[in-house]
Amino acid sequence: MIRATRVAIVTGASGGIGGKVIRRLAADGFATVLGYAGNKEVADQTVADIQAVGTPVRAVRANVTVNSEVARLFDQALDAFGRIDAVVHCAGITPLSLPPLNHRAWTKADGAPSGIRNIAQSADGTLWLASSHGLFRFDGLRFIRYDGPANQRFASNNVAALTALPSRT
Repeated sequence: MIRATRVAIVTGASGGIGGKVIRRLAADGFATVLGYAGNKEVADQTVADIQAVGTPVRAVRANVTVNSEVARLFDQALDAFGRIDAVVHCAGITPLSLPPLNHRAWTKADGAPSGIRNIAQSADGTLWLASSHGLFRFDGLRFIRYDGPANQRFASNNVAALTALPSRT
């Protein structure tokens, strides 16, 4: 084990921003642990560049989306240098493939009330809209006017304030 004064782990260190960060830390005297996921050749070149500066470096292949690989990255850093002083996360994680999202503007023709003054969301996910034309709930498909309980109708259609209470579960 090499006893270093300062040790940094840099994920995504074989390219882009991570490559610049790890080279700078090495130039500043840090012993470094280069975390990379896929490109061993680029990682090896980065290690060679850092070794040329004269600071200790270790490369560890680790996918940061896998907990056991992250644990192994930290374990190998501790085994090699006895400590960890800094962790810089530069690994790019491939975005999830999301289905196309649709934007939908609701209009009066769709039943949306006009004169909306306030919106609140109840614990069940329902949107409540306070408007100058009454209180409406929106279930994601349609707007439904709510006039209050059958025996306690609202005194006015003009609703100015609205608060959704938290769930009581």
